[in-house]
Amino acid sequence: AEARRGVPAGVAHAGAAAPGAAARLRAPRMWARVLPASALIWALEAGVFWAVLGGLGRADAVADAALLGSAGTLATLVPSTPGYIGTFHLAVQQTAALLGLAPAIGSSVAILAHAILWIGTTVVGLICLFRLGGRADGAAA
Repeated sequence: AEARRGVPAGVAHAGAAAPGAAARLRAPRMWARVLPASALIWALEAGVFWAVLGGLGRADAVADAALLGSAGTLATLVPSTPGYIGTFHLAVQQTAALLGLAPAIGSSVAILAHAILWIGTTVVGLICLFRLGGRADGAAA
């Protein structure tokens, strides 16, 4: 069904819910849950880059892994192709070059880390989709 002025009902519902969601972000209890979860997610993503670097003979590069992961993740904010193919890789490759890594290492890190992150996220998303019966609100279909 469509809402007024041709706006799809789902978009209208999300827009109507936005002020309430923003208000909840003002609560200290919410931040006490969000910040540790965010830090854990960023650390896990850096761990993927560290594991990939380790597999390529650079296991000592913990700070490099964190920087490469941050660059790749922030590049996903740039509008691009589905799956961020291109923007993610360019950011990781260029950051690797700035760190003095060989172009082949930078390309390998970009491709391998992206594949690991994308496949993992997709598998978890599919599991959630099927467990929720295809409904975003969690109600049984």
